[in-house]
Amino acid sequence: MIKCSKGNVEIKGNLILLEAETVIILRGIRNILEEEYGKKHAEKSMQKIEEEIKKSAQEIAREAAKHLMK
Repeated sequence: MIKCSKGNVEIKGNLILLEAETVIILRGIRNILEEEYGKKHAEKSMQKIEEEIKKSAQEIAREAAKHLMK
């Protein structure tokens, strides 16, 4: 379950449900962007989101590696 309250994000549940909720959220964002700004703008915005996801994954991997090296 993904909840957001006053800017604080709380994530609970198993990986399958979290992945499903994430996909639903991203599809919703894409649909809204397409409706409001057109497909081209939506694609650019989704690429930016994808880049941020990759950066976050790299940061998580670096932090995990630091803890494993201790």
